[in-house]
Amino acid sequence: TDTIVRDNRAGGEGAAVALGGGIDADDGSFLNLIRSSVTGNTVSARGRAVGGGIGSDGSKGVVIRESSVTGNVASGGTGAGAGIGAAADGPLTIENSVISDNTTTGAGILGAGIFWASVEDVRIDGSNISGNHSEATVIAGGSGVVALVSGDDATIRITDTTVSNNIVKAPLGATGAGLVLGG
Repeated sequence: TDTIVRDNRAGGEGAAVALGGGIDADDGSFLNLIRSSVTGNTVSARGRAVGGGIGSDGSKGVVIRESSVTGNVASGGTGAGAGIGAAADGPLTIENSVISDNTTTGAGILGAGIFWASVEDVRIDGSNISGNHSEATVIAGGSGVVALVSGDDATIRITDTTVSNNIVKAPLGATGAGLVLGG
């Protein structure tokens, strides 16, 4: 609560994998971020770079309320979720928050603002997801939000939220500058 996570770096040119430039919520953890700011963080790797601001691999879930995740970078051979990037076991809940001006770069990239792959629900309410930018040398998708849920009863719900001015650029294929949703 009431925390600033700013200007941190994870990985580097020689790293095969890098996760969570600002915050790394891993294996069984649960992140609850309230009235906080995650800004200016970077994750980079020659291979997979996930979660410039917040990275999660196997977490039990992430809740973000009345917070901002802005100006973060994920750069790698493959990059995902410059703002928030996860392959999680739990749900994602974002309420009354701003996810903006995050950037992914690399060969194949997804979700500059948010990339969330899970067996649980994704809920985004009363938030602003804007100005996120994905630029790939090969293929890119979902600069604002990429949400992939695979649980039998898992759902994606986005309400009272503005998704605007997100940009995807890639020479061999670019899709869903605002949203890419799947199950």
